[in-house]
Amino acid sequence: MTSGSFFLKNLKDQLRKNIPVMILLFLAFLVALPISTVVRIENAKIYATDTSTYEMMGQNLHWAAFEFLRVAGSENAMLAVVMAGAGILLGLLQFSYLHSGEKVDFYHSLPIRREELFLTRAAGAMLLVFLPYAVNLLLTYAVGAAYGAVTGTAVKASLLMTGFHLLYFLVIYETTVLAVLLTGNLFTALLGSAALLVYLPALRMIQHALNGMFFHTLSAVSDVGWEVFLSPIFAYSGALADISFLNPLIKYVVYGVILAAVLTVLCLAVYRIRPSESYHRSIAFAKFQPVIKVAVVMPASLLLAVAFTSYMTHHKFLWFVLSLAFALLVFSAMVEFLYTLDIRKSLKPGISTGVMAVLLGIIAMGYHVDVFGVDAYLPEKEKIQSMSVYISSIEDKYRENADVYKSPSSLLRENKVENFDDIYKIAGMGVDYYKDKTEDDKNQYFYGYGMVQYMDSWSNNETMVSVDVGFHLKSGRTVYRSYLLPETKELTDSVEKIYDNWEYRQQVLPTSYIAFDQTEHLYTEDFFQIGGQVEAKGDTMENIYKTYKGELESMTFAQASEERIIGCLCLRQKETEEGYEAYYRLPVYESFTKTRELLEKAGSPMPAQISAADIQQIGLSGIIPDSEGLYGSYMVTDEEEMQTILDHLSFFSGKYSIDSDYNFGINTDLYWKNQEQGLTSSYLVQETPDTREIFEKLAEETTD
Repeated sequence: MTSGSFFLKNLKDQLRKNIPVMILLFLAFLVALPISTVVRIENAKIYATDTSTYEMMGQNLHWAAFEFLRVAGSENAMLAVVMAGAGILLGLLQFSYLHSGEKVDFYHSLPIRREELFLTRAAGAMLLVFLPYAVNLLLTYAVGAAYGAVTGTAVKASLLMTGFHLLYFLVIYETTVLAVLLTGNLFTALLGSAALLVYLPALRMIQHALNGMFFHTLSAVSDVGWEVFLSPIFAYSGALADISFLNPLIKYVVYGVILAAVLTVLCLAVYRIRPSESYHRSIAFAKFQPVIKVAVVMPASLLLAVAFTSYMTHHKFLWFVLSLAFALLVFSAMVEFLYTLDIRKSLKPGISTGVMAVLLGIIAMGYHVDVFGVDAYLPEKEKIQSMSVYISSIEDKYRENADVYKSPSSLLRENKVENFDDIYKIAGMGVDYYKDKTEDDKNQYFYGYGMVQYMDSWSNNETMVSVDVGFHLKSGRTVYRSYLLPETKELTDSVEKIYDNWEYRQQVLPTSYIAFDQTEHLYTEDFFQIGGQVEAKGDTMENIYKTYKGELESMTFAQASEERIIGCLCLRQKETEEGYEAYYRLPVYESFTKTRELLEKAGSPMPAQISAADIQQIGLSGIIPDSEGLYGSYMVTDEEEMQTILDHLSFFSGKYSIDSDYNFGINTDLYWKNQEQGLTSSYLVQETPDTREIFEKLAEETTD
């Protein structure tokens, strides 16, 4: 039999024997393509009008065409799931004969080389998935045409994505086949497939878990975009996420092509040397058993030990070592049982178990003593090109809107300063602070108003400040560290100098990224009203904003920490082509007299004071001062006490909480005499000797 005739005969034979599989795949693609198209377009009808359009792939598309393009060409996650599932299913089915002695003898007795047999099977798998996919794609075009939604852009995108989906089908298929070739039965083949598809991401996850358990300053902020390429499954999903943001897929295509080529070579090489009698073994190659055992047992033991230790609050390292030893023995026995199916043999620790015990001990001690100096990292100044800093209690307050939100990673990467002495000083404080800390010092904490309160023994419930730092080295390398430091005078002095440096401040204030020319309306919020529109147009509205911008940008850190916020200037921007409306709430401080004068002229006054004569009573609730966390409440009815509270009230919690005299543990509710005002809540009060006397009365109505 010639190779050509065998190839064609085998393809026909595969199609004939796998008709049930093709029917199953046809139904799956039917749901993912034509039915999904109908559902999306019909759902879009509810919100769309005949003139609704969306911007996508450089074109202004009618809403129906937009939805069709999302299903057929760009954002069809369901289709990706079907493709990945098909790759795993066909990989297991097409080489399942390797788990049967009779079938192995039959196929290997054919006058055809194993390499040709593999390539024929792979071609058959591509055909088995392509035929039902192509039919359903044509049905999708028919559905789209019925809605008038088919465009040249959509057809081109769907054809390009067909190639992309088939590429990743092939990668996942060959990964599964490689697992089948390395194993001897269906159970271990399934385990092997899962391992090959997620093993590297699992190792990375375990590394992150160990870092989180042992290190205090290793930042979650990173530039590790390469992690998506640790697995074809991750790369496939990452590509779909990227294309939804119109990012090019070339890097995913190159990765897929290279991985497919590598997997093809590996499959051919392994199949060529695979013993025919391997069908009765868990692992096809006996020599690989110790290697596979180590590769499986060590990560599994570390993961279980970290998970168990996370529930412990004291003696964490001891619990980690004990749970690690227990997990090692259990997982080692489980793997040996899979190899031998003999309980007695599996319970006897072998040489590989001893080797793993030594390696795990080295890993545990290395993390415990911080052998690489992770928490002590502080490069010499001469090696640093620039630095960046992210202080959440300052920067998060302005970045509420999703359209302008940037992650800490992006901000640290972009907002570099070359005058970094004070940032470097804070990093030094962090190194000194964590010098003697252990795993037991990493307990639970909670965030509030941009500060962090640590609830454990060594912080004594003091206010902590979260600071992320980026070291941008002259070598081109960037290192990130994250510090949680007590709010000392030394720290606040450094933060003040950083903020008052215009090189930093101009990058974090909202006026740096708000495009005022896109503003449609101005609104104000204050103690007396919410959402009042400023009756101003054109130059008047722009003048108000520019005046506000000047007063905000000239404000020092000390002023921002000491002054009351008496309201908000709100900007509603025009709706974008994607249908988003940006809305910004910007704090107006008491000293912003020019802005307030312009608002008053426009008919939107923003009073700085509230009279106790307008208030019926004030409700205070929160942590009782000096009470070790007891919660209490107090209703203020005395007019003099109410005025004291009102004179120190801040409208907006989005102020810099570092070096703040506001009591963040006490909430204030105003009960207005005017019933239309109703109840207004969640204001903060400055803590002064006068207000503290009132706060101490919380103890009179303790609820704890």
